[in-house]
Amino acid sequence: MPSKEVWTFRVDMAAPMTLLSLGFLARFATRECHARSILGLTTIVSLMTQQIPPGGTKGTRMPRGRLLRVSTAMMAWIYRRTGGGMGGHTMLLLTTVGAHSGEKRTANIRRFEDGPGRWLVVASAGGQAKHPSWLYNATSHPDQVWAEIDRDKVRGTPQILAGDERAEAWDRIVAEAPQFGTYPDKTDREIPVVRLTRAS
Repeated sequence: MPSKEVWTFRVDMAAPMTLLSLGFLARFATRECHARSILGLTTIVSLMTQQIPPGGTKGTRMPRGRLLRVSTAMMAWIYRRTGGGMGGHTMLLLTTVGAHSGEKRTANIRRFEDGPGRWLVVASAGGQAKHPSWLYNATSHPDQVWAEIDRDKVRGTPQILAGDERAEAWDRIVAEAPQFGTYPDKTDREIPVVRLTRAS
């Protein structure tokens, strides 16, 4: 199954531009491109790709549907009431916008410090075959991601790590929380590691 690539377009236009012209630019753009003075128009187009690894074919079974929604809402309530004290100040609440529903969704996730204003989160889903919904939401709407860390709420920019950068981050995560090292034995998908950076 091929990797899913999510493209996000951010466009500032000094004059109207046809969808045909925008499509022409997108076809020949690389990951980051800036096009100016095309057909007499001043246009800046930014492209950001987020590479999501393929889902798996096996994994653990976890609660779904109403039970999952109720338990997630309860954990979020406790987190906010205790100022992040639940879990010994190692968790965060991640709020994203549904890739299909357009509604805000909140997940309670383990966080790992990654320097000032940066945190790592793992799309482990407890070792399930499928990636968690928040991963697709965050890559579909990367400008609508919020993290509640203890009593602080910030907007974050998500980045899926790859290659050596992911490997180094994964080693640090497993050293700090060894239970994460068991998830690759439960599923055959690559478990994404996402860096959240505080948006300026």
